[in-house]
Amino acid sequence: MRMARTLVLLWCLMAPGLRSASAEDFSLEDAMRRLGHAEFKTRVEAQSELSAWGKENLEEGIRTFYKSYRTDDDPEIRARCRELLRELVIISQSGEGKGYIGIMMQEDQILVPGGRGGVRSVVRVSAVLPGTPAENAKLRVGDLVTGIDELDLKEEGARERFGAYVQSKSPKTTITLHVLRAGKGTDVEVELMRRPPIAERNFLLWGEDLKPPSREEAEEAQFKDWLKERRAVEKKNN
Repeated sequence: MRMARTLVLLWCLMAPGLRSASAEDFSLEDAMRRLGHAEFKTRVEAQSELSAWGKENLEEGIRTFYKSYRTDDDPEIRARCRELLRELVIISQSGEGKGYIGIMMQEDQILVPGGRGGVRSVVRVSAVLPGTPAENAKLRVGDLVTGIDELDLKEEGARERFGAYVQSKSPKTTITLHVLRAGKGTDVEVELMRRPPIAERNFLLWGEDLKPPSREEAEEAQFKDWLKERRAVEKKNN
């Protein structure tokens, strides 16, 4: 009986249908093929596997998904490869570009009481855009920013200096805003994100972000800019 139980256990461990999936079982070719499978569940599972593989193999993943997105005959595979490609492009560029905080602002002057007081410039927060570092840091409309890190904004042109300082920093950099809130000073730490291309275009056209971009809009604009640059390089090389 002991021998029989041992044989049954060995058969269970070795049977292909009963083994748990592992990284060693992953086949890139098979997963790519299953992106166009007739069953929706199979397509979703394949995309999930490819997403995990791509995050571990970023450069190879971008090359693989870009090629299939551009050349595969199956529109379902092309569409899913575009989603996978966009995901990896956003990850690859997460630490590049200009810093972004996500507020609408205006320059203002306030009277500082006391012997060393007087009129000084500040940056007033007029809107906090959703899904941005400003919202995550709990900045509020009406906050008065007097400085960033070691930069004092007391001189005229505070708004421009504020914007230039933020954009001079890389995404994921943490900055400290010195804020007056309800008459009391407080420091607010903000981890910057990558400035969305859509925000850059709005800034150039209007001088400020009139329409807050959603995260989806920002990432799609960022991805389209990447595609445009990639195709320009290919055209030049050909």
